Amino acid sequence: MRRERPVDQTYLKRPNADEAQTEAARFLSLVLANRWNAILLERLSLLGMTDWWLTAGCLAQSVWNGLYGRSPDHGILDYDVFYLDSDTSWAAEDAMIKKAAALFADLPITIQIRNQARVPLWYEAKFGVPFPLVTAASDGIDRFPCGTVAVGVRREGDDFAIYAPFGLAPLLRGELIPNIVLPIPTVYAAKTRRWLDVWPDLVAIPWPAHYAAARFVAHRRGLGFLAEKSREAADRYYREHDTRTGSAARLCRYQGLRGN
Repeated sequence: MRRERPVDQTYLKRPNADEAQTEAARFLSLVLANRWNAILLERLSLLGMTDWWLTAGCLAQSVWNGLYGRSPDHGILDYDVFYLDSDTSWAAEDAMIKKAAALFADLPITIQIRNQARVPLWYEAKFGVPFPLVTAASDGIDRFPCGTVAVGVRREGDDFAIYAPFGLAPLLRGELIPNIVLPIPTVYAAKTRRWLDVWPDLVAIPWPAHYAAARFVAHRRGLGFLAEKSREAADRYYREHDTRTGSAARLCRYQGLRGN
């Protein structure tokens, strides 16, 4: 049965330094329990990308599998890699896709590797809203419709870097929270419906309907207005619903974690 939590529940909290390191260590342990994640993180630097993240479902779903006693790769459809390349031609991205396919040809998994600088070129045609210009691979993570799965990991020598703009606590609690930076509630609904079918212990927080009209106006007024106003509304929404801290837990970085 689908479980939903009303939007007036408190579900975001900014961790202190000790809590952040504990969360990061637990998160990383669950992510690396999936051997495919571990192999990808070991090899991805061989592709020569300077700005990249392993991200999205392959990380979040590995965590849920650990939390709920499933096999580490249960329910994971693909493994997403975001990178940034100023060359936004399809030929350049296709070359990287083929390079990755050769590097990981021995793995029985589907890998989706995408240049985030190209996303603004096709996003509006697919989803009906413009995608602001991208200046870092992490921009794509910032704009996931579900803040819970907005996480990225990459290996830097013997250490790991973790990018988590909404923190790690919602993920480790099994709470699905909306990210209203882009007005795509139907995408959020479709994704959470599928996740709840596979991991029924998750709790989904509904998309805040009272921002729908503002989002539509933002969309109609263009890219710059959307980028500015959607961030303002997101800040306001999380601030209003985080009564313990009075501010949004939007950006947490954890680095320097020793790899095994």
